[in-house]
Amino acid sequence: MGSQLQFFKTEKRDNRIFIGLDSKTLHSLSRYSKAISKPRSRVAAEFLQMLEPVMSQYADRMEELHRLGDLETFKKGLEGVSDRLRLILEGQGHEV
Repeated sequence: MGSQLQFFKTEKRDNRIFIGLDSKTLHSLSRYSKAISKPRSRVAAEFLQMLEPVMSQYADRMEELHRLGDLETFKKGLEGVSDRLRLILEGQGHEV
């Protein structure tokens, strides 16, 4: 494995999605993936895999709020999600 970082054990990834990235994000992803000698798609998949518990937890909350029709609480919940994800991506939120 050498100097490569291993976030997760190799898992079969049958499901494919196509996403569009802005130039700045694509450039950062390319630099990062080159620095750790992994393909961009692998790096992106691992980052999303790290976020899965947070996405799942907030999806449950948002779905319930949406069912209740409480749009103001729904809006505040979305703002909380974006704040939490920003902290995680900045490396400040160590607990999920």
